[in-house]
Amino acid sequence: MDLDSIRDAFRQQWSKLPGEAINGVLYYEIAYEAGFEGWSTAGSKFDTVDFGVEFQFLSGAKRSVTWGRELIQYGLTILDGSLSASLQQVAVHDVTTEPHWAPILGRRIERAELMWRESELEPERGAYVQTAWFGLEGGAHVYISAAEYRLNPPTVLTMMDNLLIAFDKDVAQGSGLLPW
Repeated sequence: MDLDSIRDAFRQQWSKLPGEAINGVLYYEIAYEAGFEGWSTAGSKFDTVDFGVEFQFLSGAKRSVTWGRELIQYGLTILDGSLSASLQQVAVHDVTTEPHWAPILGRRIERAELMWRESELEPERGAYVQTAWFGLEGGAHVYISAAEYRLNPPTVLTMMDNLLIAFDKDVAQGSGLLPW
């Protein structure tokens, strides 16, 4: 598949979100040692997960977001369906009832956008998805970026093999997850 076809496929998958209501959220991560959860609420500003997130909707549909390298290493990959079908040796965490997700369950997605960025490292490859976001009824927002949060000093690094999930527009903008 050529790069423009991949971009079109990502747009098509994300454009299906408006009208859907979130019923469940799963975080997928590399299977670390037993009993260790790699995902965290990084300083409570973000959730961070090292592989992907799956959204389950009241309609029965599923959409997944992970970091990938279809367009550039590392941007976002938008998938139809579950991540579980194509993965082995991953840990799956149901975060549906966690503090960031529980308040938005059942709310309809009103708007969904992909934030494209031109690659400075590989300009010949064109734009890639750095951040995907959606807005829900009642004003809540979710921002997902191929990024990593570092504590010392507090820094957000983009184009990473990790997902950073923000739930506040000011946090997302101030961290560089939104228009640059």
